[in-house]
Amino acid sequence: GRGCRGRRRPRPGSQSPRSSRRSSPGARQALRRGLPMARRGEDSLSPDSRSTTARHTTSDALLAGGFGGACLCVVGAPFDVVKVRQQQTRSDGASPSRIVRSILRAEGVVGLWRGVGPPLMVAVPQFALVFGSHEAARALISRHSTRPPGDGRDAALAGALVAVPTTFVYTPVDRVKLAMQSDGRRVASGLPPLYSSASQCARQLWRSGGAASFSRGFFATLARDVPGWASYFYVYSAAKRWLTSGGGVLDGTAELSPIASLAAGGLAGAATWATCLPLDAVKTHYQSDVAHRTYRGACRAIFRASGVGGFFAGFWTMVLGGVPRDAACFAGTEAA
Repeated sequence: GRGCRGRRRPRPGSQSPRSSRRSSPGARQALRRGLPMARRGEDSLSPDSRSTTARHTTSDALLAGGFGGACLCVVGAPFDVVKVRQQQTRSDGASPSRIVRSILRAEGVVGLWRGVGPPLMVAVPQFALVFGSHEAARALISRHSTRPPGDGRDAALAGALVAVPTTFVYTPVDRVKLAMQSDGRRVASGLPPLYSSASQCARQLWRSGGAASFSRGFFATLARDVPGWASYFYVYSAAKRWLTSGGGVLDGTAELSPIASLAAGGLAGAATWATCLPLDAVKTHYQSDVAHRTYRGACRAIFRASGVGGFFAGFWTMVLGGVPRDAACFAGTEAA
């Protein structure tokens, strides 16, 4: 009839005024604000997927990780100096308190930060690479993983992949750092120093062996860092999820609690060193003593000098020291 002729039929796929009035409150609010409507299924996306494409990009992780790395380097340097001295000293005189007293007598407080120059100079790009690589790896894994978002196994796999690019940075930096710290041991024993600065140390290493001198210990560093970074990010992911009400970890969807960040970062640092310290002992001996021509030779030298315990020299120094140093790292990263 006339009512039917005067009523315009809606086109296929269009929405009638009545159906629009029945739309969700969120949609009506978006229309009032002039915001684009969400596509079907977008609300069901996991927080992990949304953060990968929007909030926390890889560039954000690069900047935050660089700041966190600087915090870690400054806080952790004294623990690292003591750890290296313990690894290079026979077990009968390697107590942390005795080493600290020896350093303070011979070099003063500044001796606890001996060799910190090269790590600190590259701490920002170094940890920017760490967290940027982890963010990129985590985003790649999340696109192909069938596990729920935020699963610790995905965090561990992404952490293991971090070791591949970072080894190229850590190896030459650690080479200079260990040479400086070994020189500090000479000073503590009453001998004159070989190097007056980190730059002189680097030049001397270049003259003595060229590029090969800076790549010494590459595979030991890689073998240490694959399980090390995997446990680092796995424990941090699990601890942060347990300590916060949110489900997101390292992706901006968890509540940023300074206490939770400090606690989770400290646990991650302790777990990392508990996992990889034996490999770190081999790396330290191989990089700091050119008399070791093979990794097997470095292992035999450690075992002859200190037995099995030599592979765990500095264990409590680094496990307990990992609490403040990595707490500072993650707190700095999330604060940035």
